[in-house]
Amino acid sequence: MKYLVLMRNAFKRKMIYRSQIVLELFTNGIIYFTTICLWTSVLNSGADLAGYDKNQLSTYFLFTIFSGILFSFEPCFTLGNAIQNGSLSVTLLRPVNYFFMDYARQLGSKLFYILLLVPLILLKAKYPLSLIVYILSAFSMFYAFMAVLSLVGFILENTWPLRPVLSALFMLLSGQLFPLDILPEGIYKTLVFNPFSLVGYVFSKTLIGSFELEAIFLYSCINGVYFLLFFIFFQHGFRKLIYRYEGVRA
Repeated sequence: MKYLVLMRNAFKRKMIYRSQIVLELFTNGIIYFTTICLWTSVLNSGADLAGYDKNQLSTYFLFTIFSGILFSFEPCFTLGNAIQNGSLSVTLLRPVNYFFMDYARQLGSKLFYILLLVPLILLKAKYPLSLIVYILSAFSMFYAFMAVLSLVGFILENTWPLRPVLSALFMLLSGQLFPLDILPEGIYKTLVFNPFSLVGYVFSKTLIGSFELEAIFLYSCINGVYFLLFFIFFQHGFRKLIYRYEGVRA
C-alpha cells in the first residue's frame, strides 16, 4: 500500500507540472519531425530500407521517439543526487525498500504516458493484453537496468557525465536512429536482445503489430530475466556500497 501511495503522489505531481509534459512532447515532436525529414530524403533517393515505406517509417519512429519519453535515464541519477545532498539518510530510516520506493515513484511519473498508449492498444492491437504486459515488463526491466547503473553514485562524485553516454547508447542501440533490422542479419541478431533495443526497437515493432504472440511472449520473458538479474545485482551492490555513504549534509 505504501508504494501505491508513492506512485499516486508522483502521478499527481506530474499532473501539477503539466507544462513539463507539454515541453517534453514539443521537444520530442521536433526530434520526430527532423528524423522523418531525414529518412524521407533517404527513401526519395531510391535506397532500399528492408522494405520500409514512408508510412511504416513514420509510425516506427513515432513510437521510438515516444519510448525516449517513457523509458528515461532519471533513475540512474536519483540515487546519486540523494547521496550528494544527504537525503538518502532520511530514506534509510524509513521502513521501505529503496528499489521499490523509487520504482513506484518512476512508474507514477510515467503513468500519464502509459495511459496514453492504453486506448490505442485496446482499439488497434491484435493482442492488447500481451502488449500491456510487454510494456510493463519493459518498463520494469529498464528501471532495474538504470538502478544498477545508479550504484556508481556511491563511487563517483558526479554522475551527470553518464547522461550523454547513455543518450548516445540509447540512440544507437535502441533503433531510435534507424530500424535495427536494416542492418546485416548477424549484427541485427546480436543487437536485438540488448536492454536498449527491448525498450526501443522491439517496443516500437511490437506496438505496430510486427510481432506475433509467440515473439511478444519471448521478449516479455527476456525482460523478466533481465529484471531479475538487475534486481539481484542492485540489492547486493546496494548492501555492499552503502558502507561508503557518509551522510553528506544529512
